[in-house]
Amino acid sequence: MLWAALLAGIAGYVDAICFLRLGGAFAANMTGNLVEVGLAAAQGQWGEAAWCVSLLIAFFLGILAARLILRTHQSPRLSLLIEAAIIIMAATGILGVAAVPALAAAMAMQGADVAPTTREVDAVTKARAQYKDVMTRWSALAAKRGSQ
Repeated sequence: MLWAALLAGIAGYVDAICFLRLGGAFAANMTGNLVEVGLAAAQGQWGEAAWCVSLLIAFFLGILAARLILRTHQSPRLSLLIEAAIIIMAATGILGVAAVPALAAAMAMQGADVAPTTREVDAVTKARAQYKDVMTRWSALAAKRGSQ
């Protein structure tokens, strides 16, 4: 639990720095970037939209890299070391404008390294079954009311 809190804190800190100081986009919050793409495109700001799309691509590439590393090394340690190195390089300013896409890839690596536990998978499976049951009952009730 402490490990998860630490990783979440790092992601939140990196997101705040990226949004406030490095171009108004998010490194860990891809939903926010997707919203920014839509807003920028709606306003005809194609450069801003392309910038946010590049972060989505970097995040996807970070997931791929983490999964490949995890598959070959059977441990998330190397991915987490790479993530730490990217954060340090971004903090020093060495990466310049590339800091945000690099941080997006690093945050994706962090997320891809933390696999769900069996208990978490079971909880999601149970929630899906309950959702399906509620929707089936709701549909039956709506059909019954519609036929009256």
